[in-house]
Amino acid sequence: PFMNYGVLLKKAARFDEAEVMLKRAAVLMADERAVSKEKIARVYTTLGNIMAKNSSRMEEGLEFIGKGIEVYPKLAEAHNSRGSILHKLKRLPEAKASFEEAIELNPQYANAHFNWGLAVLHMGDRKRAEEGFKKTLAIDRNHLQAKSQLMSLLQEQQ
Repeated sequence: PFMNYGVLLKKAARFDEAEVMLKRAAVLMADERAVSKEKIARVYTTLGNIMAKNSSRMEEGLEFIGKGIEVYPKLAEAHNSRGSILHKLKRLPEAKASFEEAIELNPQYANAHFNWGLAVLHMGDRKRAEEGFKKTLAIDRNHLQAKSQLMSLLQEQQ
């Protein structure tokens, strides 16, 4: 119940309350052997994402996502979240590597391809960024951010 309530609070942008509920869920789940490692990793990842919404807590958010990855390394969403925070911290090579891990775990993960494209764009590689945005749109043709970034790149080439 704490996890579900915490997720609902996050969706309602009530981040402080969501953090409290998700921390309770993490403690309870750690004690329960029946809870899947994937579920525990999702709680840690969600907690990390909530913390990272506050720029002064990004490192703390990374730590929680790291715990999630330790518990269940196959969660592509955790690697993508880690990459997103690293990108915001301007740690682009690390961010790119996290997005690549997410893509390796789930090749159809459109947001990971998009985020990878942004990372390589900000590293100065426009050609590979274009490839990333095109791959995103091949998976999700309605991905508005990818459409926008791709249009900007193509306009710059003209």
